[in-house]
Amino acid sequence: MLARKDIVALVVLSVLGLFGNILKFEIFFNVDFLFGSIFAVLAVRIFGFYGIIPAFIASLYTYVLWNHPYAIIIFTAEAVFIAAFRKKTGNLVISDLLYWLFCGAPLILFFYHFAMELPLRPTHIIMMKQSINGIFGALVASIMYDLYSYFISSRGEEKVRISFKLLIFQIIVFIIIIPMVFYVIVSVRVNREFTSKNMRENFSVLLEATTTSLERFTHDTLLTIDYVNKEVVNHENKSEEEEELNTELKDILSSNKEFISIGVLDKYFNILKSVRYEDAEVVITDTGSIGKVISEDYHWRKGEVYVSDIHKVDKKNVIYLIKPIVRDNGDIDKYVYCSLNFEFISTLIKQMSRSTNMFFSLYDRNGDIITYTGPDNVHINSLSERTEKGVTELLEDGISIWTPKPSENISVMTLWRDSRYTKAVRLSDPMPFTLVADMPLIGFVRYMGKTANGALFAIFAIGLVSICIAYFISSRVTKQISILSEQTKNLPERLRKGENVNWPETKLTEANTLRDNFIHMSEQLNERFFELKMQQEELNILLDNIPSMILVKDTQNNILRANKKGAEAFGIKKQEVVPLGDIMPDFAKGYYEKDTKVIASKKGIYNQTTRYVFPDGNEIMARVSRIPLMSKEDEVENIILVIEDITEELKSNEEKQQMLDVMNHQSKMAEMGAMINIITHQWKQPLNVTGLVVQNLKEALESDEFDKESLSEEVMMLEANNNFLTETIDDFSDFFKKNKSKSVFNVHEVLKDVYFLIEKQFIQCGISVNVYSKNAFEVNSLKNEFKQVILNLFNNAKDAIVDKGIKNGAIHIYYEKHEEFGKIIFTDNAGGIAQDLLPEKLFNPYVSTKGGDGSGIGLHVSRTIARESMGGDLIAFNEDGGARFEMTIPFADLEKPAV
Repeated sequence: MLARKDIVALVVLSVLGLFGNILKFEIFFNVDFLFGSIFAVLAVRIFGFYGIIPAFIASLYTYVLWNHPYAIIIFTAEAVFIAAFRKKTGNLVISDLLYWLFCGAPLILFFYHFAMELPLRPTHIIMMKQSINGIFGALVASIMYDLYSYFISSRGEEKVRISFKLLIFQIIVFIIIIPMVFYVIVSVRVNREFTSKNMRENFSVLLEATTTSLERFTHDTLLTIDYVNKEVVNHENKSEEEEELNTELKDILSSNKEFISIGVLDKYFNILKSVRYEDAEVVITDTGSIGKVISEDYHWRKGEVYVSDIHKVDKKNVIYLIKPIVRDNGDIDKYVYCSLNFEFISTLIKQMSRSTNMFFSLYDRNGDIITYTGPDNVHINSLSERTEKGVTELLEDGISIWTPKPSENISVMTLWRDSRYTKAVRLSDPMPFTLVADMPLIGFVRYMGKTANGALFAIFAIGLVSICIAYFISSRVTKQISILSEQTKNLPERLRKGENVNWPETKLTEANTLRDNFIHMSEQLNERFFELKMQQEELNILLDNIPSMILVKDTQNNILRANKKGAEAFGIKKQEVVPLGDIMPDFAKGYYEKDTKVIASKKGIYNQTTRYVFPDGNEIMARVSRIPLMSKEDEVENIILVIEDITEELKSNEEKQQMLDVMNHQSKMAEMGAMINIITHQWKQPLNVTGLVVQNLKEALESDEFDKESLSEEVMMLEANNNFLTETIDDFSDFFKKNKSKSVFNVHEVLKDVYFLIEKQFIQCGISVNVYSKNAFEVNSLKNEFKQVILNLFNNAKDAIVDKGIKNGAIHIYYEKHEEFGKIIFTDNAGGIAQDLLPEKLFNPYVSTKGGDGSGIGLHVSRTIARESMGGDLIAFNEDGGARFEMTIPFADLEKPAV
């Protein structure tokens, strides 16, 4: 199990590995030298197989770089290989070299050449580059780890020693490989930049020449239409004959072979006069219209020439140039036009392309292609399609590199064969065309591939030789360490078998350190083996002696393991796999439904009461807890069942409840006796009055002094006494009604009702009762049971004052409100409660503060009601020469009052 600091270190190495790959060094055309492998190998060196996690995370960025997942597989496999063989070789560089020779290179060949159909030469380049990159990363990671160990890590005051053999090996390889790697990589990149710069300069020169030729042609064309406009205006001003204008137009058309026709239009673009070629002759016509070639939303401006899109006329691609004739007042009533044969422009572009390795694309004002001089397989129909099909990277000189967008699982290296330098130029007004020049990079790519392939192969070959030489020299120098290494083969297994290992003496520091470490490790392994054995035995004994039944089930309702008690109850073996349905067919389905709830929620279910009928017919009531065991994928893998037999406990609880009912009954009887005493006091005076009235009536009848008015007064007095007696009986009857339903009531109002019943007794005893209504609150609880507790507290305080002969006895009652609950507080001045009864003994059953006069159950029942029936509590303590009782009642479903 990893410690927290180890987890933090893994996260840091993962982030560094990811950024190392993001901050890659591009050699050429997406052949990148990555630095993330340094931290990936370092993680494996430190954490072993846990280090595969940073290696995998760092490799994820290669999907962004190279557009396929195969590099993730190759680099992760590298980490797995190094983790598996790092202890066998003892050398990260050799482990990495072995991986690339026997695993990495075949994987690259399979994925790049056969899966992605990359040609052999690019595949070979990738093979060499990734191998060198991996070995470089392993070497740097190994050096970083040793430097950390030597300069930072320590045990006590003694520095941690490093391997002398590995140190020699690393120095030799570092001196040879590192300078060569940087020299070759930088030289290849410099060569790429130099060649690329020359190509772009030639590209710019050729593009400028082509653009100049097109603009010169455009300039000549505009001069021609200006001349036509001028001639038409002069003809109108001089009122010359129509034939003279026709002759002039014919001469203009004959001297400009690129035009198909020229003429004059009215303001609705109908042809007023036109000369055109027909069967190689110039003819005159005055019919037709070209209004459809002009955009409807076009706004004419003085001196401006409108150039149309391409239109088909007599199977020829034609462009119309139209210029308005603007009068002095600004009106436009005529236009002159020329129809230009587009083949002249197309031919000019093709001529410029033919003499270079460039090709051109000409797009109209809508971005659609109208001329293309390149191969058909790279033909792009519109400017928007260029963006959809490829990615453009703008360079500092204004030229861009256009690369096709990669398809899924296609190496970006293959796309460089179809990449090109490109630049778009908008032709000068009024031509609505965009010229795009492209220079394919296939030749450049092949040249750089050939150059890099040779350089990388040379580095790899020299690196391989240097590693062999370094290994040979370091092995010869540290031969004694090799002998010690031989002694430590299969050390854990040998120690487990009890074999006595002979550790040879050596004078080398490295060998001596290794010897000490292995001896220490041997002792630790022996201790650990012994501890594990003892822990296993202790765990088995502990589980077998737990009184509960413990089962381990899978998610398919099968029992996998059981402790001793569980195995006996279910009639199975402790390590036996048994479907629950086979041994408990009638109950397995019901039990499994509860398992499915745990599986679905991924949360345990605790302390459920369930009836179990075992295969032998034994039936129990059980308290069952189901605890999920999660897998690495955060899914429920197994469920632990803890089954506790509570049959006897339930019987004990039932008996306890019966005893409590008896005590409640006793308490009721005691309270009823007190109530009868109260009723006696309440009825005494009314009964005396009734007796006197009866005596008066009898004497009146005997003396014949009976009159109607006297009779009426006596009857009214009898009725009043009778009503008082009836109300008294009703109040006390309501007090003893059994009602277990909750209701919302104000504690102050109910407390006053209780006191009203017993008020005369307190007056007769000379006890003042002070009830402070401030902070009174409402609760949702059992009203009659609350009355029972309040009555008990009143009587308890009264009896204490009377028994101790306290003059000027006083009881104070007030309220407190808290966030979740309220308090009713009774205080008296009766001298307090005996200390040996506080804090809990006072509430035990049959413990009385009144000696032989008390039942000892009143306060016990009151606390039981407060806790179990009302969800609150009742406590007592002494305060200021008297007793203080606090009854707590939760607000329950009521909205919490402000405190």
